[in-house]
Amino acid sequence: MGVEPSSEEKTARETSPALRAVTALEVDSFVAANGDRQLYRARRNGEPWSLALVTEATQSPSGWADRLRALVGEAARIRAAGLVPFEEVGSVGGTPALGRAWVDGVTGRTLLRVRGRAEALPPLLVILALVDLASALDQLHAAGLFHGRVSVENAILVAEGRLVLVDVGLVPALSGTPGSEAGDLRALGRMAYQLLTGREVDLGPRGTIPADFVLPSRQDRRIPAQTDTLLLRAMQAGGPRGLKQAKELVGGLRQVLRAAGAAVSPADVAQWAAKNPRAPVGIDASARPLLAGGGTV
Repeated sequence: MGVEPSSEEKTARETSPALRAVTALEVDSFVAANGDRQLYRARRNGEPWSLALVTEATQSPSGWADRLRALVGEAARIRAAGLVPFEEVGSVGGTPALGRAWVDGVTGRTLLRVRGRAEALPPLLVILALVDLASALDQLHAAGLFHGRVSVENAILVAEGRLVLVDVGLVPALSGTPGSEAGDLRALGRMAYQLLTGREVDLGPRGTIPADFVLPSRQDRRIPAQTDTLLLRAMQAGGPRGLKQAKELVGGLRQVLRAAGAAVSPADVAQWAAKNPRAPVGIDASARPLLAGGGTV
């Protein structure tokens, strides 16, 4: 179906040259439902493209599209290897839509599903991959921007052996709140704990650690004990004992690797990914796709 850009979208295209309206896409297939989004694999001029329909945007405070355009435009100027920002903002059939380059890889959630069925990504390689995410957040925060939803669903392990963050700025735009550096750090600390141990941790207000919390090194002897303190401080960001900036996490993770005498590289992560089977992407069976594969938007 063809979609005529609105006057608002035409204005945005003229004033934000980094952005395009979401048009002329060939939709291949429905991939997954992730909270307030439906994700589709599409093609633009024959190249793989990601199309996200924001199903709950209409419930967000007014002006979310303008906020997102501003955030996307600013994020696109940050040349961080660990960030994959949106490139398009528009609508499809009246539903807000976002577009970005397709990222071919394994989500953090899939890495968790692999545990128990195949060799888990070794802890030191997890720590190495987390350096990329922490560095990306550091650059994002230095520009005065925040991700808003750092999670295993939004972290993708790509073929080169790096973890990248996708969907930058969506949550702050929809909620109308700017997010915070501390919030991103707490979320990254929580995600790091998940990837290292395979366990969830539910943090209380301002990163309060639950009473039944078990230190990572006590769950896996391959995890350096120095990691325990670092992740605790990340999860307590914003509090008196927490980290203040993402660059502290970058330095701490690198120090953990140096202290462990680990001669690891992204090539080692890529080798693990190549020899281990991927768990299938989970599709929410209750989600009803808004678009059919083979269509055009």
